[in-house]
Amino acid sequence: LRKKYNVHFDIISKDEIAKIEPSLQRIYYKGIILRGENFTRSPIRITQKIFDNFIDKGGHFTLTKVDSIFRKNDSLFLKCKEQEHQVDKIIVAAGAWSNVLARTIGDNFPLDTERGHHIMFEHNNNLISRSVGWAKTGFYMTPMEDGIRAAGTVEIAGLKKPMNNNILATIEATARSILPQLGKVKSKWMGFRPTLPDSLPVIGKSKKCKNVYYAFGHQHLGLSLAAVTGKTIQSLIENKPTNINIDSLNPYRF
Repeated sequence: LRKKYNVHFDIISKDEIAKIEPSLQRIYYKGIILRGENFTRSPIRITQKIFDNFIDKGGHFTLTKVDSIFRKNDSLFLKCKEQEHQVDKIIVAAGAWSNVLARTIGDNFPLDTERGHHIMFEHNNNLISRSVGWAKTGFYMTPMEDGIRAAGTVEIAGLKKPMNNNILATIEATARSILPQLGKVKSKWMGFRPTLPDSLPVIGKSKKCKNVYYAFGHQHLGLSLAAVTGKTIQSLIENKPTNINIDSLNPYRF
């Protein structure tokens, strides 16, 4: 599949892996190294830079809880914790919580969550230099600014259940088996990847309200697809052609 879509990679030997990442336990017999791939050591700093740019260009931000979207006398409103706001257009990009708002105007999507559990280990002399995955377990470790993150699990379990301690224990044991020099556990975290049955996001206009737009359901690729999604929504709002074909992503498919 990678060859079909021109993903550049090399198959490397056990000795080559040991040379590239000498701290890894030698439990492997070969590996794949992807060429031209990148990762971020701090997703929050990237997000902050984008946010700062938004503010610098005249954007406004209000931190509040949005309870619902509603129409009154042909006008569109957001009902928030403290007050109501009349608006011209709304983009619902609330990730795994998007359907909570969609239902308030009569839309409904089969949205669930792929819960991902993470463990951050303390820094320990740059044990790995890149994201390292173990195909047998579907598990990855990534060097971050504040430690080494171990993650890669999926649990379809909605929004309300607490963290799964069994999954966290498996992540830690697996990480230490392949990287024995790992330091202490610094933090544990669980996030909600918004997911739909066809593994595609919802990008487009609401079925029920013409001035409401949806942009959610990107599963594991939210950061990767954020920019193109934003550009696509901008084109829709401005009634311009989109740069990509979004027929398979439209809200009307459900």
